[in-house]
Amino acid sequence: MIGYTITASQEAEALMSFLTRGIHVYSNSWGPADDGYSTVGPDLLSIQAIKKGVTA
Repeated sequence: MIGYTITASQEAEALMSFLTRGIHVYSNSWGPADDGYSTVGPDLLSIQAIKKGVTA
């Protein structure tokens, strides 16, 4: 997923793909370019995927 634009559903799928594998700690370290002025949080699908991962 590094090096090209992804959709919200691709990002959410990536966050959810490890739930069934018994992984307890997982890091996804990607996001928008850091210009030092802007902040961008996760979109709705990613937030839902994170919540599901925390409560699964």
